[in-house]
Amino acid sequence: MSGNGSACTFPLTVENTGDSATYSIASGVDHCVGQIGGLYIAGTALNATNIFTLTVYVSVAGVFSIVTQPVDGVTFSYTGRFTRLGTNYVTLTGHGTPANAGMFTVTPEIVGSAPLGGESCAFIMTVK
Repeated sequence: MSGNGSACTFPLTVENTGDSATYSIASGVDHCVGQIGGLYIAGTALNATNIFTLTVYVSVAGVFSIVTQPVDGVTFSYTGRFTRLGTNYVTLTGHGTPANAGMFTVTPEIVGSAPLGGESCAFIMTVK
């Protein structure tokens, strides 16, 4: 530390979030298996209706995160825990404000270790 040599201390609690899930994102030939919800209007901030629900296949229960990179000022994400195996549905929540009208490709991706295949897919977000 530089400066006047003062210091501070504070408690820091680190939570063990648990073991990571093993899962894959379901996709067709060129798209996610899922459905987009809400209206997307350039210059209007997203709200709770702006979602994308996708299908995943879980082989090991545990914690997970799925996110997208920013596209036209918008991201989608969700972090949670799978408690059951097989087909599950994850609703990604949209954040941000679309900057431009048009059709944009959004790619949800598994954060962390991914299985062989099925770590991402793509869907179209139409902004008016």
